[in-house]
Amino acid sequence: LDYLVETTSQIILAVFALVNVALVVVKIRGDALPDGVFTVPLVMPVIGAVSCLFLLIGPYFLI
Repeated sequence: LDYLVETTSQIILAVFALVNVALVVVKIRGDALPDGVFTVPLVMPVIGAVSCLFLLIGPYFLI
């Protein structure tokens, strides 16, 4: 059961990291957005992606 819990949380973190990377790509492309769309500064998805990746690989570097 522990393996299932760990694998599920890793998959969810990987999906969150990919969503944040996709948001960075969309913001860098600079396509015109429709009126009324909620926007965030570029730094927020970068922080989100880095923190998700850190949580994914961090346990492998802890002693």
